[in-house]
Amino acid sequence: MACAGGSIDLMPYTLHLARKLSVRILLMVAILAISHPSGATDFVFNRYYVDQDYGVSGGPGFVRAGDMDGDGDLDIPAGGGRYMCVYENDGDPARPNWTKHGTLDGTGEDGGNGACVFDVDSDGHLDIAFAKYYGDLGWWKNPGGPLSSDPWEFFRLAGTTYYLHDFMLADLDRDGTARECIANLNSGYWNCDIQVIWYTPSASPTELWESHVVEPGRNEGSPHCHAGLDTGDVDQDGFLDIAFSNGWYEAPDETTGSWAWHEVTTIYGISNTLLRDMDSDGDLDMIVSAGHHGQGVYLLFCPSDPIGETWIESSVDDAVVHPEGLAALDLDGDGDIDIVSCDLDFDRWSQEVHHVYVYENTGTPFSPSWRKQDVSGGSYASHKLQMVDMNEDGRMDIISEGCGYGVVSYYENMTLTGIAENHSGKSERASGGCFLAPNPLSESDPIRFYLPEVALGAIEARVWDLAGRLIESRGFEPGRRAYSFGPSLRLPSGRYTLVVTTADEMRWERPFTVVH
Repeated sequence: MACAGGSIDLMPYTLHLARKLSVRILLMVAILAISHPSGATDFVFNRYYVDQDYGVSGGPGFVRAGDMDGDGDLDIPAGGGRYMCVYENDGDPARPNWTKHGTLDGTGEDGGNGACVFDVDSDGHLDIAFAKYYGDLGWWKNPGGPLSSDPWEFFRLAGTTYYLHDFMLADLDRDGTARECIANLNSGYWNCDIQVIWYTPSASPTELWESHVVEPGRNEGSPHCHAGLDTGDVDQDGFLDIAFSNGWYEAPDETTGSWAWHEVTTIYGISNTLLRDMDSDGDLDMIVSAGHHGQGVYLLFCPSDPIGETWIESSVDDAVVHPEGLAALDLDGDGDIDIVSCDLDFDRWSQEVHHVYVYENTGTPFSPSWRKQDVSGGSYASHKLQMVDMNEDGRMDIISEGCGYGVVSYYENMTLTGIAENHSGKSERASGGCFLAPNPLSESDPIRFYLPEVALGAIEARVWDLAGRLIESRGFEPGRRAYSFGPSLRLPSGRYTLVVTTADEMRWERPFTVVH
């Protein structure tokens, strides 16, 4: 068990690894060769409040990031509490300023804790798929052009009397494009019934969407676990499964088949669930946070047989109270996955008494351990935090909403990370390193990297797998800091290394992970 900032008890984890002898020694050596450098990272985030007066008696249930006006920078759409708006980014990379446009919901009924922001009708503008409060699911059409406070047109996609808690995009019809929306619908908060349904936009998306039932209805039971949603191939059969709260739904062989529920843990009050390969053994483990009147952030390591064997539980931080937010990604560029979470004081929701924590992974790729850092003490609540590079400097920032309080926050990542090799071949840690973000990637994400300054000579990027095979090589013209390629690579799940070289003999190596 971990104390705050300490290491986990590795005994149950060691027994877990002993059952996984199928992992080859060659793979172990290769991954250890790209293990992160010695020394911990001091994470620094500057906090700015995008809005401290959301405009209604409640608060926003979601924030997302997207270029809502097509001007090339990321805006922040937010909704919930019978109010919807977009915070327009003025494009200043040093520190964005925000102009609020809303309410965009002409129905006056929107409410929920999840949204999908994507181009629903393929007109080149990002729309918002969301829900009415304990009512219809639908989407609000972005009219395009300059942002204003004129309401967006609403189109109903499905009817329900349940509350939308989680909503995410995934490729569930197996056509190679993530345009299906998975909804976690709850009858209430306590002793609630659960439905999980995924929806496919119709040929004419203004009509009702095609629905596919994953969970027709079951009670949350005594663990009080009714929230948390992610996708990944848990049983490695080639099909996306759905991680849900304290377990997972096994995908059928055919998209029209029935899904099978598998409970993994009875940790109380799980509100967020993520799938990541935390121990480099090739399968997906679960990361969960107990934000619904629970306590703690935990790992659940996937056994060789994820259906018939017990998942091994390990504590990341069993002391953090009501951790409603959860993210997992490589924040410091060292090739392993760090964790971000936050506490929530239900009795002091509207006070600046909350914290955002980064759990730096200071272990090896096969044995994670954690160093806890409070990167924003004395803040308003962060409910469903999102990690996104808002200012395109190669570092993942945090945006969040207060849910029970009308605040929207932006935490700018100012952390000095990166290992740059100078002309003499010596390595040095510097703020001017080459950044790769996001990390991990999905199979359809482009590989995006950022140079410390505008390149004056030709750039070459190579992707290598752990066996030392060259997977891809791309050349780029100078004149920019940000570059990307793919997603034509369609890399399978696993760990890779991006090597970037410039004409003036600068060289960077960045390990990264692809998760399906």
